[in-house]
Amino acid sequence: MISSDSAYQLYLRDCQAGVPVEVVLGSPDHENCAYFGVCKIFFTSQARILPACVDRVSAYLRWDGPTERVLLHFIAATITDDVRDRHFINGFFRIEAAYELEEEVRYELGLAEGVALQPGRYPVMDDEDLLTVSLRTELAVATTLALAA
Repeated sequence: MISSDSAYQLYLRDCQAGVPVEVVLGSPDHENCAYFGVCKIFFTSQARILPACVDRVSAYLRWDGPTERVLLHFIAATITDDVRDRHFINGFFRIEAAYELEEEVRYELGLAEGVALQPGRYPVMDDEDLLTVSLRTELAVATTLALAA
C-alpha cells in the first residue's frame, strides 16, 4: 500500500517530468498581453527580457494522451499575490483567445502542427506546490510525431 506522502511525491514527480516553461499570462489578441489567457510559452532555458508589466509564471507543460489535453502545472512559488488574484480567480483560470503552440513546444510534447489551447474557463487544482489546469486543444485527436531516435 502506498502512503499518501509517497503518492503525492509520485504525483509531483510526474508533473515535474513535463517540459519546463515560462508562461506569459494574458491574451495574445491584446497589446502587452492584456486581459486573460496564455499569451506566450517559451522554454525556461531560453532567457527572455520582457517588459515589467508582463505577468510571467514558471510551469511544467505536459500532454495527457488519454484526455487529449495539455496539462499546465504552474509553480506556485513563482506566482505573486497580484498575479494569483488576477489570473486564478475563485479557483478558475480563464483563456479569452486561442493560443497556438509554437513548433518547438509542440515537438517537445510530440504533437502535430496546429494544436492550439482553446478559450474557456478552466478549474484550477491547487495543491499548494502547483496550480494545475487541464486545457482543451483545437484538435479532437492530436497526432503524435515520430521523434528521431
